[in-house]
Amino acid sequence: MILAFDYYVNAGNVARAVIIAEHPLPTGAFLLEDARLLVTRALTLVEGESHEAGRLAVRAGMYLGRMSRDHEAAQESFKGALRIARREGDVDLELLALADRAEVDLFHLRLEQSQRNVRQAIETARRVNNLQAEVQAHQRAVLASIVTGNSEDARLHASAGLDRAERLHHRWWLATTYGGIRPSHNWSATGRMLANLAIVAWRQRPMTCAC
Repeated sequence: MILAFDYYVNAGNVARAVIIAEHPLPTGAFLLEDARLLVTRALTLVEGESHEAGRLAVRAGMYLGRMSRDHEAAQESFKGALRIARREGDVDLELLALADRAEVDLFHLRLEQSQRNVRQAIETARRVNNLQAEVQAHQRAVLASIVTGNSEDARLHASAGLDRAERLHHRWWLATTYGGIRPSHNWSATGRMLANLAIVAWRQRPMTCAC
């Protein structure tokens, strides 16, 4: 990605360079210095309040909150992303910012803030029928409920997340949702059910289940 980013920067194609920098990465990538620098460099190429800056700000917020462990700076980055998303009417960006902000809040044990962001994400996802975003929000809600010891809330969010994951027909979301359901009282039975659902989803729609 760095080689591709450098190529497009040198070629004067800023738009392509920014697309590379904002490409979704696994959570573990937010602990990589090279990934953080890619976003930092991309931010210098765009206007401060542009749509591109808003998308990059979400990535920057994750790096600041997870890698640098700077909760305050991460919050400012997420606020900027949300402001731009709402101005541009970009609901997908708004959902991403809410979900990632909730994850950073959870990482710093700001549980009330995390749950508040999760609720906003769930409400927004339902309004626009974005099942994947809703699954992600429920997963974060499960983790926050486990940390606070609220097993009933964990069970409710896990059940709702499973329902949405099943509708997606996507084995990745089925499998990751299972991780959040494990703490429920009947997690072994739930695990067997999830495994069966994943197999069915893969057989029926293999092209949409790749992960």
